[in-house]
Amino acid sequence: MNSILKRLRRVAPASMALAALALSIMPLATSEAAVANTLSFQGRLLTGPTTPAANINFEMRFSLWAGADFQDGVDRNAGSLVGAPWQEVQTVTTDAQGFFIANVGSVASLPTVFDSNLHQYLQAEVKPLGQPDTKYFLLDTMPANDSVDRKSISSSVYAQNAARLDGRKLGFEAGDIPFLDPVTGKLDRTLMTDDSWLDPVADVAALNALTDVENGDIVFVKSTSRIYTYDGATWLKTGGDLDNSVAAAEGRLDTAEADINANTAAISAEAARAAAAESTLTTNLSAESARAAAAEAVLASDLSDEVARALAAETILNTAITSESARAAAAEAVLTSDLSDENLRALAAEAALNSAITSEATRALAAEAVLTSDLNDEVTRALAAETALNSAITSEATRALAAEAALETRMTSTELNTAANLAAIQSNDGELSTLNGDVNTAGSVLKSIKDNGANAGFASGTGLAATTLGSAIDEVNTNLSNAIQGLSWKSPVTNVADLTTTYPNPVEGDTAYITSIGEIYTYNGTEWVKTGADFFQDGDTSNKGIVQFATDGEIAALKAVQSNDSRLAQVAVNTTNIATNAANIATNNSNISVNAAGIITEKNRAEAAEAALTTALNTERSRALAAELENSDAITAEQVRAMAAEAVNAAGIVTEQERAEAVEAALQSALNAETTRATAAEAANAAAIAAEQARAEAAEAANTAADNAHRDFNSTGFDVFIVDFN
Repeated sequence: MNSILKRLRRVAPASMALAALALSIMPLATSEAAVANTLSFQGRLLTGPTTPAANINFEMRFSLWAGADFQDGVDRNAGSLVGAPWQEVQTVTTDAQGFFIANVGSVASLPTVFDSNLHQYLQAEVKPLGQPDTKYFLLDTMPANDSVDRKSISSSVYAQNAARLDGRKLGFEAGDIPFLDPVTGKLDRTLMTDDSWLDPVADVAALNALTDVENGDIVFVKSTSRIYTYDGATWLKTGGDLDNSVAAAEGRLDTAEADINANTAAISAEAARAAAAESTLTTNLSAESARAAAAEAVLASDLSDEVARALAAETILNTAITSESARAAAAEAVLTSDLSDENLRALAAEAALNSAITSEATRALAAEAVLTSDLNDEVTRALAAETALNSAITSEATRALAAEAALETRMTSTELNTAANLAAIQSNDGELSTLNGDVNTAGSVLKSIKDNGANAGFASGTGLAATTLGSAIDEVNTNLSNAIQGLSWKSPVTNVADLTTTYPNPVEGDTAYITSIGEIYTYNGTEWVKTGADFFQDGDTSNKGIVQFATDGEIAALKAVQSNDSRLAQVAVNTTNIATNAANIATNNSNISVNAAGIITEKNRAEAAEAALTTALNTERSRALAAELENSDAITAEQVRAMAAEAVNAAGIVTEQERAEAVEAALQSALNAETTRATAAEAANAAAIAAEQARAEAAEAANTAADNAHRDFNSTGFDVFIVDFN
């Protein structure tokens, strides 16, 4: 540690030593307030060998220690420091190159005075911002030296002690150094903590007038220029009678001056003696310097010899290491050869295994190819059968569609004929209505004839009139019966509204009699319509029907009936057409039923054939899957066997590798032990050299100190040394 020693030489009476010391420190005290009590810590953080931790916030923990060596688990447990007398944590931010500057002590104040025997080392730790304390990483400024983990505090911080004297500051408190006011040259009483000094008073009367005074209180009285002390009861002059004391002091001063003169002569004699002693010391120092130089030459020679010996020992050690390396290399070569042989054997075994697996795979692929061929043949056959079946179904469908088309054509024709017949029937309704009126008229005439008894034979039903009338009635009944057969008669209902509820799904031609109104309604394919055949009722000689029969029929009425025969004949024709159409419809329905039965039969046959084909295909699939599963199990078993063999081979290789590593570890251990021994021997030599050098330097320092002490001594004053660490 380099330091500049500034020596301030003062020649003053011994009684002024305290004041001189105080004045010499005052400027430092004044400058002390302007000096920041912090340490500057600079560094650079990297995330890799050449990669800076650029623009990142870190937490840094600083602490002061008396020793340079950091011991984890002793100085820090679970991330927390154990014995640091001072510490602080602050956040630092790196620049683009990873550099940072931290002012240590800016968060927690540093110790006010650095004791040169304590807190000599600064420990710095860093962790990512926000991480727990267990993540702190020690910033070791000397990583190559295991015993130095902390940064030694430079001498500049101890320069704060230059504003003090051995840690004592200026002031009037206990342990402080008092000083004189730079203006008045007096002690500043306001800074004194001892409150025994009271304010000065004008005269003795004012002194006696003071109240609340205590034993030991001191007051300066201006009128007498004397100091008084209170003894608990009265004020007494301090120091007794100063006038007599001054006279006595003057006498002692005269005596002292005589003594000073005598002492001056003695000092002159002492100076001559000191000069002679200095000459002797100089001679002795020269002799000691020569002796030290000779000793250093011997030491340098011994050091050279030790270096030569150490180099020779290192040469022997290097030779041994080289020999051991050659032996280890040979052993490793043998091991490498064995490992290579084992690898070749394992590779051969794996090749054989791969060949077996390949053969098995080839056999399985061949078997699967056969299965695939059989399956393809079966699929081809099934597809051919399905194609034939589809062709037959298509032919049958074509035939059925043709038959259905012909049937639909006939049905369309029948429907057209039926519609024409219905139109004819509807056109005949008017004629039937007219006929009905004529018949009723004839009936009325016949009834009149019957009632009048004009033709007794006719009334009894005998004779020509009766025969002719009976034939006419039979013809009418026959025609009406034929007309009725052309309709689909339903059971009678009470009202017209009952038709839709009783017959919710009617078909064209459905006919029903409405009992409440005595009328007949027929469904025309869209709605129920009133039919003109209201006369469709059977009639006889006793019931009123189409003809009102009478017992006294007349020829005119008979002719009226006969005149309507042509109309009735048309009704008969229409009825015949209706019957023919109904027969055609029945025939078509029969053909449709036959065709439907044929289609259903063919469908059932095709479905049975497809079911048989599906069963055969599923059977073949099950057989193929079983064969593939058997092959897969065989391949798996072979794989398990091969893996087991490989595991055995791998275990053997690992065992051999562990044996070789153990041998190499033993060699490395022996090498480390030899290196440790050589390092220890070198360290012992270095320690001996350092001790001798320290001894020589201590002897030189003692000689220098003795010389300086002799030259700086002066009986008329004294020297004050202040160490400046700037």
